[in-house]
Amino acid sequence: MAFATLAHMVPLYPTLHRQLVSQVTAVCLANLQGSFPVPRPRERVALSAQLLAALHLTDGKVGAAAAWRKLVDDTVGSAWECLREMGGAKGTSNGALLILVLTIACGLGCSELMKYPEPQSRFGFPPFPHDPVYALPLAASRLENMIVVLDALFR
Repeated sequence: MAFATLAHMVPLYPTLHRQLVSQVTAVCLANLQGSFPVPRPRERVALSAQLLAALHLTDGKVGAAAAWRKLVDDTVGSAWECLREMGGAKGTSNGALLILVLTIACGLGCSELMKYPEPQSRFGFPPFPHDPVYALPLAASRLENMIVVLDALFR
């Protein structure tokens, strides 16, 4: 309820919420970092994503576009990191799963996919565990949450 209220209030009164941005962002990212074995409630993830997507408005008319762009870059970078973890780019496989997922999702061929560099900006989530039994479900959960954030940013 508090996330929904803040997500509604921030666009209406952005300057009043400017000093809360770092604390609210930290709370939102804590809900969006993924969890395993107990998933976070979908409603909390969606409301955290909506609130995070509204926070760029606190930067004013000039800075809001740059803040929104940074959120998009961080979200895409974090999603890419999840796909890399799921693809086994740590040396356990050749990353074929990553290429397959991106090829299906984007409709791109393998040669076209290599034209797009990996984003360097990402959220400061904790690293994935070394054990794939825990890392893969956590990466899938985090990837799903990043898709929810992207959906909220583009609405």
